[in-house]
Amino acid sequence: MKAQLTFFFILIFLMLTSNAFSQRIVHVAPGVGTLNEAIDGDTTSTGDRVDLNTIYQLDRGDGAVYILLGTIENRFPLKIFAQDGTDARPQIIPGVVSGGESSRPFTPRDDLYLKGLYVTNRDELGGLNTRTIRVKTDSAKIVIEDCHIQHDGQSAIRLDGDDNSIFIIDSWVGDQMSSWNNGRGIDDRGNNIDTLYLVNSTFYNMSARVLRDDGGYLKYAYVNHCTFVNLGYRIMEFGEAVDVTFKNNLCINDGFVGQGPTDGRALIEIDSLASDNVAGLEQRVNISYNNFYIDPAIAASYNPDSTIATPNFNEYAQKMVDESGLANTNISEKIEFTKNTASVSDLISFSNAFWSNPLHGNGDVPDSFRFEGEDFDFSYPTNTQSYSYGTSNQPLGALTWFGIPVGVNDNNIQIVKTYKLMNNYPNPFNPSTAIEFAIPKTSNVELSVYNALGQKVATLVNGEVTQGVHRTVWNGLTDTGESVASGIYFYRLKSGEFSMSKKMILIK
Repeated sequence: MKAQLTFFFILIFLMLTSNAFSQRIVHVAPGVGTLNEAIDGDTTSTGDRVDLNTIYQLDRGDGAVYILLGTIENRFPLKIFAQDGTDARPQIIPGVVSGGESSRPFTPRDDLYLKGLYVTNRDELGGLNTRTIRVKTDSAKIVIEDCHIQHDGQSAIRLDGDDNSIFIIDSWVGDQMSSWNNGRGIDDRGNNIDTLYLVNSTFYNMSARVLRDDGGYLKYAYVNHCTFVNLGYRIMEFGEAVDVTFKNNLCINDGFVGQGPTDGRALIEIDSLASDNVAGLEQRVNISYNNFYIDPAIAASYNPDSTIATPNFNEYAQKMVDESGLANTNISEKIEFTKNTASVSDLISFSNAFWSNPLHGNGDVPDSFRFEGEDFDFSYPTNTQSYSYGTSNQPLGALTWFGIPVGVNDNNIQIVKTYKLMNNYPNPFNPSTAIEFAIPKTSNVELSVYNALGQKVATLVNGEVTQGVHRTVWNGLTDTGESVASGIYFYRLKSGEFSMSKKMILIK
């Protein structure tokens, strides 16, 4: 008991001595090298950062172009936000330096938070770099919010360290078609992942897949209301994942390349827990209320002697879906987007070129078979089943295309008779934790996080919530995007006369 109390007071001290709520704004003007200079030069005479709670704020508008003179390599928490407004996102573009070379935009060695930006790995002269964000550390938190990440020769995010967490929210990631096998959204390179959180985002035009697993384990994956369209090989290789939620997603013409008859691959792949750190843990999988559709003309174009259609799930994932009792909630409905980035004939031509290539997945894709989307609109007709099929009666896929805010991250499967607030998991945690609660009837709900002084630091839910069991994630940020300090926090659920609080511990 004495040791527990000592630990408690140490955490309180850390909280009281941390300035978690102040933030400093540094405006950065557009131009060549201005962003590099603003970040690199923001130090004291001793070389320390002036203030770790700094946001580098970029202009909006057609003229807001930021040419980089080298990669931005941060060894401290870095936040780059667009200024508030609705004008065009500021553009971050690799510049070409002496010798004709350019560098990827970001090489984080600590937390990185990008908000409201357009980031490309195609340099100012049209050359294509690889790995737009190459994470070269352990346990970093990478947050991408309201961004468009476009053009890469390998992967948008590559992880070179263990236990990193990726949050992609309200964003678009796509146009990675230059290499048969390297068009990837996130490549874990065999490293363990703490958290993968993809919400209300669109992933399009990738020659391979969104998540490439090369070993390691994944503790927590949450994919909700995302649009996946025109992905060549697969969608998500979750691998050894402890907790997976994949719901309310729209998956159209994914896996269009097909596979060999003995390849045994699938659009969604999950493996049993075998690694030492996760073996024996309870594995939870919720894959429900998704639309998986591929145009029949694509499969009809395959040479049946060498190519077959890719199924939705590998054998183990199918087993988990069947055991959950939710298999019949996944549908297959044709969707005509308002403006797609590729036609069915484009996808067939790409697939034919792949199988005609004797290297099958090695080397570059010929320019004539690449397709890119500079102008697209992935909204779709309101009279489709998918439009109201989500668990909150919302459209499947990213809701940004309809101007609809994402509802609570819910799972209205169970019949609930009483209010409940469950223990968060994991606890203690770093950098994120999941919180579940149950609502017996549709009502207004507030779920908020408070520090030990009783100050509200984050609002996770605030609005009408339907009956059922719901889950949301707190990523250790305040409502203003600040990373909070290590310490004890309380989360409180309030609905009508019901109120309940529980304790959780963040350890960094």
